[in-house]
Amino acid sequence: MKTGYSGDDMRVILYGIGACLAVCCLKGFSISYLPLLAVFITLGFSSGTILLPMVLGCSVIAVLSSELLPWAVLVSGVLSSVTGRDMKIRLTGLAAVASSIWLLPLASSIPLTAVSAAGVIFVDNRLKYVLIPGAFLVGAFLTGLPGPPGIEPVIAGSVIVNGTITYSIPELNTSRPAIILPAPFEGYWTAWLSLETGGIRDSLPVTAVCLGEDTLSFQAGTEVIELTISPGDTLSITLLKEFSPLNHTVVYASLYGELL
Repeated sequence: MKTGYSGDDMRVILYGIGACLAVCCLKGFSISYLPLLAVFITLGFSSGTILLPMVLGCSVIAVLSSELLPWAVLVSGVLSSVTGRDMKIRLTGLAAVASSIWLLPLASSIPLTAVSAAGVIFVDNRLKYVLIPGAFLVGAFLTGLPGPPGIEPVIAGSVIVNGTITYSIPELNTSRPAIILPAPFEGYWTAWLSLETGGIRDSLPVTAVCLGEDTLSFQAGTEVIELTISPGDTLSITLLKEFSPLNHTVVYASLYGELL
């Protein structure tokens, strides 16, 4: 088992730093991109091994999608730390997982970190291969799927036909907690907003509907609200509940309006 770092290893590290800097130059600096440094170094160390295609694929996904970056970093890091053929691959894999938790942060990846650390320490323990899918399932069940912080609200599209407007509203959940419904540019509209909420086990408010300075909150169940919308108004629907075990909150909304 090799544990030292040669001149080639130092070149791999420098190439990883250069690749990370290139991403920051092209996309703008963000601290959330720093875990990519460990992923790029792991990619270089895994050259010539069975890990290379997986780490390469995760690297491409992480660069192209900020939403999938946490999963890409975690997958490549856990697999590398558990299955890496030598210590330097396993250590950089562990660094990828650890840095993603510290910088993003990703509380749901704590079980994965434990498996990643076990992979570095217990080289010959085959049980660690069984723990990988188990850690993903436990993490998702306890704290939900990991995702980047500061999720931007989704803008709902709309279609106007013969004086009627219909919005296309995706479901709200903990990974998509806010939807914005812009008002049409012209005319005054009477609209009916329908909300159907489930996956919750208490009577606390689940959803907030905001129109201008007015805000209404609603418990789980089915609600129909009549609204008057004019140009310049912004209607928003926001999920008030965060993820908790045994509660998987989901809100289905639809909005139909008629020109006054």
